[in-house]
Amino acid sequence: MIYFLQIMMGLFIVVFQTTSPGQAVPLLSSYDMMVVFVLGLGLFRPLKEGVIIAVICGLAMDVYSGAPPWYYFVTYCWVYVAARWLPSFLHADNIIFMALFCGGGVLFQESFLHLCVFLLKSRPDVLIESLKQSGAAALSGAVTGPLIIWVHNTIVKRETKRQDRRERFV
Repeated sequence: MIYFLQIMMGLFIVVFQTTSPGQAVPLLSSYDMMVVFVLGLGLFRPLKEGVIIAVICGLAMDVYSGAPPWYYFVTYCWVYVAARWLPSFLHADNIIFMALFCGGGVLFQESFLHLCVFLLKSRPDVLIESLKQSGAAALSGAVTGPLIIWVHNTIVKRETKRQDRRERFV
């Protein structure tokens, strides 16, 4: 049931950020919120659960976006690997580190996309504009990312408690 819940939350993020209500909130529409979702999976969920959800969300975003093939799948996998590796050195529960993780993950994804565009167009004005856009997206991710992770963890904890209560009485 937890897998289904998390896949539904991931699909909700995909639908929210691609529809007009998601685009109406400039702070949330300037970056890919799924990066923060995958980052939260890597930081706080078990390995098997996180890999399955990250792969499904990456494939779903690749299907629904106009990005280069396998772009989201590859970036989500790298963000997930980094999220599993970084807590061995830093405290994931610290709000400052979590904001830095979110901003760094968003910056990685934006830089990867803009690098692809820059290599195809190779114009200097494209580089300056993409640096501005990447910086704004990383700042937005650092501000709103910990809130998205907190909401995600709260929903999953409530569902886990609800399932535990039900299983005791069976």
